[in-house]
Amino acid sequence: MICWHGCTQYIKSEYGISLQEYQEKAASQTGCAICGVKLSAHDSNTHLDHDHKTGKLRDFLCGNCNRGLGCFHDETWKLNKAID
Repeated sequence: MICWHGCTQYIKSEYGISLQEYQEKAASQTGCAICGVKLSAHDSNTHLDHDHKTGKLRDFLCGNCNRGLGCFHDETWKLNKAID
């Protein structure tokens, strides 16, 4: 995978890692960490998920899963209620 955002500065400011670290992380993952859909290096609908409180990086997600987590604000109790 390559950086589809096309900007080393963006990666550094958004995620706090180098472009090389970003590419290595991307290369180690072929699908969305939640639903498994194939991710594309050139798809702007592919997102590097991170904890908004701590900044800790998680994994790459498809746009739908990323929006889903965002809508639930990473609150597991909300996700569990939605499942029920």
